[in-house]
Amino acid sequence: MRLSSLFGLNARIRRLRIAAAEGALAVEDRVQLLRMAWEDEKQRLKLMLLLALAVLGLTTVTVALLSVAVVVNYWDTPYRITAAWSVAGVWIALWLAAAIGLLLTLRNASNGFLPARQEFERDWAWAQERFGLGKDPADDEEEAPRRVRRPVTREELLARMELQRLRIATMQGGRETPARQ
Repeated sequence: MRLSSLFGLNARIRRLRIAAAEGALAVEDRVQLLRMAWEDEKQRLKLMLLLALAVLGLTTVTVALLSVAVVVNYWDTPYRITAAWSVAGVWIALWLAAAIGLLLTLRNASNGFLPARQEFERDWAWAQERFGLGKDPADDEEEAPRRVRRPVTREELLARMELQRLRIATMQGGRETPARQ
C-alpha cells in the first residue's frame, strides 16, 4: 500500500485533475462563446458603417439638390419648379429611409453577448455556492471527463456547457444546480 493512498492523497489529486480538466473545458467553451458573440457584433457594426456612409452621401446629395431646387424655384416656367422639387423630394425620401435605418440599428442593442453574460453569471453563482460550502474530497471517485468535438453553433455550445454542469453536479454528490433561467 502506498503512503499517498493511506492519507487519501490519491483521491484528492484525482479530484484536482478532474477539476482542472473541467475548468479548462469551461474556459475553452466561454472563449468560444465570446468569439461567436464578437462575430455577431462585427456584422452589426459593418451594417452600421454602411448605413452611416449612406446617410452621409445622401445628405450631401440632398443638400445639393435642395439648393438647386431653391434656385430653380425662381425660374420663369412652372415645369422647372415641379421637376426640381420632385427630384428633391425623391432624394429627401431616400435620405429619410437611410437615416431611419441607421437610427433603428443604433437603437437596437446587440444581443450577441447575452448568452455569454448569462453563462458567466451562472458560473459565478456556482463558484460561490461550490467554494462557499466546501466539499470533502474523500467522497467517491469520478471518471475523468472525455474530450468531445468542438461545438459549431451557439446552441451546441450552450448545450455542452449544460452537460458540463450536470457532470459537475454528479461530482458534487448529486446536489442539484440552479435551474436555467
